[in-house]
Amino acid sequence: MTRFRQSALLPVLCGLALTSQPVRAATPFGPPVQFTPLASNGSTFWIPEAQGMWMLGVSDPGVPAWQWVPVNNLPASFAPRSLVARAPGSSPVHVKPDGSASMFVETPLGCPGCSSAYSWQAMFVTGAPAASGPVVADPERNRALMVGPLGEVSVLTFGPVTSQGAWTTVPVVAPLPVPQFDAAIAVDSARDQLILAGGTSPCMFGQFPATSAWTMPLGGPYQWTALPSVPCGGAESDLVVDLAYDRLLWVGGHSIFDCGGGPTESWNTNVYGLSLTAQNPAWANVGTMPVEPAASEYVEGTGLFIFGGTEVGPGFLANVESRAVFQASPGPSLTFGPYAWGAPRSRAGAQIAYHEGIDVLIHEGGSGPFSESGDYGTFQDLWTWEGPAPGWSLAGTGPSLANAATIADNTGDFILFGGFSDSPAPLANPVLSDATWRLSATLNTYEEIPVTPGPTARQNSAAAYDPSTDRMLIYGGQDAGGLRTDLWSLDLQTSVWTEEHPAGFSPPLVPAALAWDGPRNRLLLAAESTPGTVVVWSANAALTTWTQLPTPGQGPLHAHSIAVDPSQPWLAVLDDSLKLWKLPFDPPHQWELISRTPRPLGRGRLFFRDARGLVVYDSPPQIFDVDARGTVGVPNPLPPTRLSVRIAGANPSRIPRVELSLPGGGSARLELFDLAGRRVWSRDVTGLGIGVHTVAVGDPSLAAGVYGLRLLHAGEQRTAKMVVLP
Repeated sequence: MTRFRQSALLPVLCGLALTSQPVRAATPFGPPVQFTPLASNGSTFWIPEAQGMWMLGVSDPGVPAWQWVPVNNLPASFAPRSLVARAPGSSPVHVKPDGSASMFVETPLGCPGCSSAYSWQAMFVTGAPAASGPVVADPERNRALMVGPLGEVSVLTFGPVTSQGAWTTVPVVAPLPVPQFDAAIAVDSARDQLILAGGTSPCMFGQFPATSAWTMPLGGPYQWTALPSVPCGGAESDLVVDLAYDRLLWVGGHSIFDCGGGPTESWNTNVYGLSLTAQNPAWANVGTMPVEPAASEYVEGTGLFIFGGTEVGPGFLANVESRAVFQASPGPSLTFGPYAWGAPRSRAGAQIAYHEGIDVLIHEGGSGPFSESGDYGTFQDLWTWEGPAPGWSLAGTGPSLANAATIADNTGDFILFGGFSDSPAPLANPVLSDATWRLSATLNTYEEIPVTPGPTARQNSAAAYDPSTDRMLIYGGQDAGGLRTDLWSLDLQTSVWTEEHPAGFSPPLVPAALAWDGPRNRLLLAAESTPGTVVVWSANAALTTWTQLPTPGQGPLHAHSIAVDPSQPWLAVLDDSLKLWKLPFDPPHQWELISRTPRPLGRGRLFFRDARGLVVYDSPPQIFDVDARGTVGVPNPLPPTRLSVRIAGANPSRIPRVELSLPGGGSARLELFDLAGRRVWSRDVTGLGIGVHTVAVGDPSLAAGVYGLRLLHAGEQRTAKMVVLP
């Protein structure tokens, strides 16, 4: 098994510290979570996000790998179709709706082994566009074109000095008959024409997908002429010119028809072609894509690339967000194959563990929606991650479980205990498990271990591994009777469970995080003694005595995951959203905050990979390389693109919590219904605003049972199922 290592990308000036710049000690590993805006100069694809830029080579040898670089002076936001490459081989330019522009600049630091520094440099731009809209590059004339909803065309001409530009307005003879907002646009350099198609048009009660297509000569006369309408409209389709076959390509699209009576959504996974030379051209299907892509780009001589998007489920099957890149080589018909790896789908409660001996991280199972009706179930797909290249790969299947305790053992295998399984049948209760499984990431096989009677069937137990005695340790969790505070050890040589009763532990703490402190041969437990106050206990190797460690001063609010630094005498504690704390084992034992970020990443898992750390999240699956001894800076969140709701944390639970994504402003409400269809609880969540939020659902008076949850926002609704414990 090949091993890979990648350190964080830090600008270092030949050993001299950059005191004027914040240390960026967190590097997200690809693939990106979102894929717009997208641009390419023929050799590199770019996707900007807050605090960084993703780059992917067009013709990388071997396994293409995403590269992320930290960027200073970022624009406040990135709209779709706002990034252009002004000439082959050049870096991208970001054009805002108001006409201001910034160019992406790489500055080599000029010393052996030094990384480059990256930044957005504001351009000096004169004039303003006639109307805001999507932007497309016109490299033959060293300019970019912005097209408004009525076909207004504005030209941003780049000056001889790369940081300068000037807007002029094209005297279009007549506007389009109906506005087409967020239309797809393309420049046909062979015939010197601008082409526009699709987008959305307004109706009395909302919007509908536009299908009209138009062309206009760039050398005049500046008049729009109708082309055959595209087969399907919408604001997320792409329009590209295939010069090798003298045709237009209409790629994908997600459309919403909402003119009264509720919205209707549709997804297009076909590519349609239209001849640019025939006398009476007609659109024809020239290929089928594995996803409805989030973005696409055509590279001459290399083919059509599609990025991310949605795997469309038939019937009532849930649609799944994709983060893979596919490529179709040039040809009259397009056949797509994988180009760059994707990632597991978003879910809750996946089994996540990292094995340093073989440098493999697993992401197995978890819980998520199986249909558009909100039916939840447990998955059994097994993904492995072996470094930034090759990245994620779908390795096989494992147990159909979520919230199982998981550790990596001495042999290179992973051990799973407990959790719950849930069929996607509507309103079915999940089933708790007391089984123990051995999963081989090298053979991609798993088997149930025949063990002696041990802990009750439960989920959400904390787990640790003692390599010196080859035993798995679990603490607490939630069984059919409620929360547990017991401690168990499993001898992996004899498959014998033993309940341990160390003295001195008061009060019992749940939920908790465990870690084995190998250099000091002891078990560590971190949990909240009171809400917002984390304490740390240690148990000796024989598990006979608990001792509370001193934790003076302000510390973490939560202990989602803990890990012992392999080369330093301290404990690293992962709080919310990549906030890292360390607790030195030597006096004065003072909590030290070593990272923070405003990104709402939720609950993660922390592992040490050599002297560095990996922090892993599962909704969506993301991995960050972190320096647990420095300051961590990671990208700020982009607004969610779609409305969603999911159960966050344990399900069942006494007072469940849900994670909801609100993509826009306007009213929003959560509602809870019992099996008889009666609304038993509701909450107005309009004030939360755009973003991803976690909300407690229900109240202590809510009866135990199965409930349906509904989120209403901007004429749309999403549903989920939840189980309330007594």
